[in-house]
Amino acid sequence: MHSVSGPNVQSFGTLDFLSGKVETIRRATSSVFKVKISHGIINTVSWGILMPVGAIVARHFKASDPAWFHVGGIAGFATGVWLGHKSSGIEYKGHRCIGITLMALATLQVLVALCLRPKKTDKRRVFWNWFHYLVGYGTIVLGVVNILKGFDILQPGKFWKISYLITIIVIGCVAVILEAWKWLSLWKRKTAQAAEEKTDMPMEV
Repeated sequence: MHSVSGPNVQSFGTLDFLSGKVETIRRATSSVFKVKISHGIINTVSWGILMPVGAIVARHFKASDPAWFHVGGIAGFATGVWLGHKSSGIEYKGHRCIGITLMALATLQVLVALCLRPKKTDKRRVFWNWFHYLVGYGTIVLGVVNILKGFDILQPGKFWKISYLITIIVIGCVAVILEAWKWLSLWKRKTAQAAEEKTDMPMEV
C-alpha cells in the first residue's frame, strides 16, 4: 500500500473498463481539492485560532462569544462532512473522529451555558464552572491537535505549519501572562483587604 499523501495524490481519475476511456482530474483544478483547502483555512481560523482567542477574551475581558466563531465552526464541520462523502475509499479516521467530537463538545457547551447555567449565588455553580472549564479547554486542545493533523493530510508546506505553531505559542504565552496577572491582582486585593480589616479592629485595653 503506497502512501495516500504527497505526490501519490497529486492527480486522480476514473477508468471505464468497458470503453477504455480514462478521465484524469488534476489536483490543482479539482473541486474536491478546492473544498479541502477551504476546509483547512476555515477550521484553522475558527477552531484553531479564534476559539482560543475567544476563550481568553471571555475569561479576562468578560465578553460574550462572538457569533462569527460559531458560524465558522459550523461551516468548517459541514465542509468536512461533504469531503468525507465525496472522498470514498480515502479515510482519515483520527481526524474525522476528533472533528465530530469537537462539534459535539462545542454544541454541548453552548446548550449547557444557555439552559443549565445556575445563578452565581447557587451552590451548584462551582460544579457548572468546573464542567465549563474542562469542556472548554478540552475542546481547545483537541482543536489544535486536529488542525495539526489536517496540516499533515494537506501537506501545504512546512512554512504554514510552523507559522500556525508560532501563532498558538504566542496565544498560549498571552494566556499565561494574563492568568498570572489576574491571580496576582486577586492576591494583592485580598492582602489589602485583610490589612484594612486588621487596621479597623478595635484595640484591647
